[in-house]
Amino acid sequence: EFAKKHHLKVNETELIRAALFHDLYFYDWHDKNNGVHLHGLFHPKKAIRNAQIHYHLSKREARHMKHHMFPLTPIPPLTKEGWVICICDKKAARADYKTIRIRKKFSKEKESEFTKESLL
Repeated sequence: EFAKKHHLKVNETELIRAALFHDLYFYDWHDKNNGVHLHGLFHPKKAIRNAQIHYHLSKREARHMKHHMFPLTPIPPLTKEGWVICICDKKAARADYKTIRIRKKFSKEKESEFTKESLL
């Protein structure tokens, strides 16, 4: 959708496959006790390896996925498809963050209302 909206000529099949697999790692990165450190730097390689094993990822699809964490990783994406994944991943993370903030805000408001009611 992003590529079409911005009139980018991309290989749609490769883009879709790389986008689906770009976060294909088998651990909870939120769990501090799982032995995984620096998730943002290393998960693209893990996702590529997993996709190669389980889904026969092509070399081009791997290239699209490799640098999607830019600017956290120092090298920017090298393909248009990689840039689309990078940008859309950032947009999705931002939307997730906004949703979490809104939920926290409303839960605090409900909590404070409950406290006020219980005092009456």
